[in-house]
Amino acid sequence: MGILEWLFGEKKKADDYFQKSGENFNDGDLELGIQNLSKAIELDSTNAMYYYNRGTAKKMMLDYKSAIPDFTKAIDLKFESLEMAYFNRAMSKLHTQDLEGSKKDNSKAEKLGYDEYQVEQLDEWLDSVDEMGYDEFSKQFD
Repeated sequence: MGILEWLFGEKKKADDYFQKSGENFNDGDLELGIQNLSKAIELDSTNAMYYYNRGTAKKMMLDYKSAIPDFTKAIDLKFESLEMAYFNRAMSKLHTQDLEGSKKDNSKAEKLGYDEYQVEQLDEWLDSVDEMGYDEFSKQFD
């Protein structure tokens, strides 16, 4: 087997796992979807979409701490929708109480053209956390 054949074969397998993860997410099985994305990443660690989707799934499971490195990797790999990656990392950083990091990422998302309403909403939440503390802030959403 030649190097190109091997390379394209691995990328095809990675894409198969990526497709399976989408099916898992549609079925509501976030954990299995994350597992399939992890397999895709093992086979092709250069695909920003894999990291972004895995980070999004972890965020949906409220595993913000684990989501942040995935969003960071998607950003590093120049994910096609950088504004979304920055915003989702900002949201995750809010929930890990990295308020300065969240503010910086939210500002970057805004500069890249992310939804103005959502950017403003996150800014308001960050101001609320500054005023009342994270624990009091989070009680609003229980």
